[in-house]
Amino acid sequence: MLEYADDIVPVERNRVVNFFKERNIPCRKDYIDFLARFGGNYSYFLKKYNFDCTFQEIKEIYLENAVYDPVPPDGYCIIGNQLIVDWFVIENSTGRIFNDYPTKDDPIIGKADFENIDIFLWWFLYGTYSDNFIANFSLHENIVNLDKYLTSNRIELIFYGTKYFIDEGKVYIYYENSHKLYIHILTDDFVKRLYE
Repeated sequence: MLEYADDIVPVERNRVVNFFKERNIPCRKDYIDFLARFGGNYSYFLKKYNFDCTFQEIKEIYLENAVYDPVPPDGYCIIGNQLIVDWFVIENSTGRIFNDYPTKDDPIIGKADFENIDIFLWWFLYGTYSDNFIANFSLHENIVNLDKYLTSNRIELIFYGTKYFIDEGKVYIYYENSHKLYIHILTDDFVKRLYE
């Protein structure tokens, strides 16, 4: 899907690493990789959801809040600033991403919004560019048993109580609260390139 995101601008990796080292902020390698690869500008696939993951934005958040309590507290790093719900943070020990901002007295409890950076990226890219590779779709309502739709080879991605399954050239999007299931049939060309 990154083929469609033709406005990505990287940041020199050493700039990112040095910023966190100079401020003694522990962080994950995949987090540094993410900022170096996507942090050079406000790419369309993130801007569409008002989600600023630029290295400049991350630096400004840390620098503006340096005089207060650590932002965020130990064990987390800021991965992006979302206009509607504020900061998203990545948990250093697990790589899970939350939009619930932790404090010393109020740690994060509950499910992650994204299980890792790959799923985080997948969600934004898929939501932005899916019109380029969906051949058809259907809606099924009041679905409580997904097994009749899915094989055991499925790949499961979870975001905000919505489950995404990639299975045999289709993307199944299941909304747990409403029991609605959308099935996106991917184009043959996209599926072929996906599994090459």
